[in-house]
Amino acid sequence: MNMRQWSKICIFLILTILPLISLAQEFESSVNQIESKIYEELQTKDEARVIIMLKDGSMPSSFNLLREKIKNIQNKVLANLPKEDFKIIHKYKTVNALAGFVTLNGINILKNHPNVEGVYLDKMVYASLSESVPLIDANDVWSLG
Repeated sequence: MNMRQWSKICIFLILTILPLISLAQEFESSVNQIESKIYEELQTKDEARVIIMLKDGSMPSSFNLLREKIKNIQNKVLANLPKEDFKIIHKYKTVNALAGFVTLNGINILKNHPNVEGVYLDKMVYASLSESVPLIDANDVWSLG
């Protein structure tokens, strides 16, 4: 793999993961936090689009073990949620989170689940190259090409 391909992969990963990391840091706080905006949205709608951040626990020693651990925790949470209370959009493979539509009953189940760290309204997040280029020193790599 040449330097240009490696740079593209790094930029892709940063643009994909950075919004999720920003979201997690923005709402970092106590166990089983439910963002108040979800309750506001559920007052006017039957369901709200959310991201469910799950507890990580200890980090496994390999990437494959990490993916397996994430999958197991996701399955534990989904097993306790009736399908009518949570419609899944996405099961992340490398980030311990789920995305989907939740009802008020689903929120009440999630706020007491031992594997749930928090539930946050899913909102549009935009990544900007002007912000990420200096963070990864991409301009140094470009000068090598």
